[in-house]
Amino acid sequence: MTSHQISPLEPGHVLLHAGMYKAGTTSLQNLAASMRDELREHGVIYPGARHNHARASHAIAGRPIGWSGKAPSMKHWRSLVDEISAQPDTIGFVSHEYFADYSVDICKKVVEGLGRPVTVAITVRNLISLPTSMWQQYLKFGTAARLEPWLRKRLEVDFETSTDQFHTRMMVGRVIEKWANVVGPENVIVIVLDKTEPDRLTRAFESLLRLPTGFLDTPELDPGQQNRSMTVNESSFLCETNKVTQARATLAWSDYLRLYRHAAIEPMLAHPEYDTSPVVLRTPNWAVKQLQPLAEQQAEIITNSGVQVVGDIGAIAQVPSSVGKNEHPHAVPIPLVSAYIANIVKAASDEITELDEVTELVKKQREQRRHPKSPAQELDTWPAKKIGRVALGQVRRRTKAKFRR
Repeated sequence: MTSHQISPLEPGHVLLHAGMYKAGTTSLQNLAASMRDELREHGVIYPGARHNHARASHAIAGRPIGWSGKAPSMKHWRSLVDEISAQPDTIGFVSHEYFADYSVDICKKVVEGLGRPVTVAITVRNLISLPTSMWQQYLKFGTAARLEPWLRKRLEVDFETSTDQFHTRMMVGRVIEKWANVVGPENVIVIVLDKTEPDRLTRAFESLLRLPTGFLDTPELDPGQQNRSMTVNESSFLCETNKVTQARATLAWSDYLRLYRHAAIEPMLAHPEYDTSPVVLRTPNWAVKQLQPLAEQQAEIITNSGVQVVGDIGAIAQVPSSVGKNEHPHAVPIPLVSAYIANIVKAASDEITELDEVTELVKKQREQRRHPKSPAQELDTWPAKKIGRVALGQVRRRTKAKFRR
């Protein structure tokens, strides 16, 4: 069914925001993270300290992050559950788009692990423009293929049988059916994003979490926190940069995250003004023809699933305005390149400074081992409070010893 009436969760329940990918998840997560204290005052717990719950999500699923090859420790999942459980009269709010990717068994494990009644919220967007957005996100993970070859390779595959993330994320109807089977269709709510109604996402989550209308409008997020779409210049530049980096350097996932994604890419994208000649990325016409039947099929599956839908589910199959040919630029604006390079140089410089400080500390420790201070010299370096605490401890120990005698 399609409805704008949303039933709020009861205290003691959990709202699990399970995706979808590139459907307003990052902006909502950043909003919640920036308002943790305010949410708590209104009876909502957004656990942890990071912007989303990726580490807990990957831990319970046993999946590595990036190409690191190792899943995060289960302590991240236990910490999330413990924080929610410590406040039994609140609504827990958990969000990570990869919950959409997991198998039925892992989804059941997630629900059982949370230990409370769970409502699953899934945000969906236009499926015809989604692949272009997914390519942009994959650029942040090191993809070096240009848009059209990347798209052609993926659209040649049978979506029904593929287990690749690209295809499973396009099959949003299957994802929603899966979660409906795990928690019941009455406990799944689908929110359809619509550019003509930009506040639908925040209004829906305010209703679900029993928050005042407009509560999530308060913080101002920069473009980087909103995970905005890239321009032709930005995406082309990152694509070529990834290609050169992979050809000339071997990076661990942690190094790529630190020096490129977090230090260079994200700060650059937080300043759209660096691209002085912005052009919107378009979905190629040939791809639209292949994607529209799939999008219509997924809309029908969602309609027949029995879950509650906020908005017009048919919107996910409408042909978007940004359709056509993309001209690959032979040059990009200097401010864009300058910002990228400056960000990497700064990150490297900061790391060198930190390394110098650590080296100096190690030298001092080695020197102290070679020439240990006398008790009197050591005492000269102690603050008065520390001397007082030690002296008081000595007095207490001696007093106890006398009484024992």
